[in-house]
Amino acid sequence: MEPIRNDVLIRAPRYLVWETLADLEGVSQWNPGIDAAECISDVRRGLGARRRCYMHPSGWIVESVSEWEPQEVIAFTIENAPPITTGVARFVLSDDGPGSRLRAGFDYEVRFGPLGPVIDRLVVYRQLSTAWNTGMTALVSHVEQVAGASA
Repeated sequence: MEPIRNDVLIRAPRYLVWETLADLEGVSQWNPGIDAAECISDVRRGLGARRRCYMHPSGWIVESVSEWEPQEVIAFTIENAPPITTGVARFVLSDDGPGSRLRAGFDYEVRFGPLGPVIDRLVVYRQLSTAWNTGMTALVSHVEQVAGASA
């Protein structure tokens, strides 16, 4: 499957971008594709933390934190997201002048054996990339708005 990639400049300090991404239950505050999220593990921050995200307009997925380097890298492994068999959303942060650089990507595999790549090209990639890019745009807007409010 073709990975989805973004490289964006956010006019906000890196710690603020990090806190937004690391707030596992706060994802619905900025991602319009998620109605609500709840931690479903005893670990609430860091490796092994898990959350259930209730998707808009329906359904849910489970994500676990699979990579955690404070203010640098956070990754979520998708555990339940038909038609995806595996998926990893990875966010890498760095300073970029007065703002932050966010390099984000989503790598995934689709079910359906040999038909998976065909189904991906016809339907899945388009839907996932639209949702991903909408979420990324909303993330940038949210963090920049919070940064402006706290300035």
